[in-house]
Amino acid sequence: MILMSKLFTFESLYNEVRNDHAPIKQFEMRGNQLSFMTQEWRTSIRNKNKLWKRFVKDRTDTNEAAYKLLRNSCTSLRFKAIRGIFFKKSQTENPLEF
Repeated sequence: MILMSKLFTFESLYNEVRNDHAPIKQFEMRGNQLSFMTQEWRTSIRNKNKLWKRFVKDRTDTNEAAYKLLRNSCTSLRFKAIRGIFFKKSQTENPLEF
């Protein structure tokens, strides 16, 4: 009996210290939340972010121009993806889907 109470005390003390210094955090895993996100658009966003990091490290006109070109391309891909999804939804016979 005494041995069991010592284990329980140690375990509770251990859990208390662990929770104070390294608490278990809950977070949400983000998936593909946008129904209109395409692989081409996602790749373009990654490349745009790489160019932005390059521009921040080395602020030259060529880096800025490359970033702006890809930024504009990402924007047009986004509008095309949104337009495509709503076009598909408008073609269905069920008006509630639109």
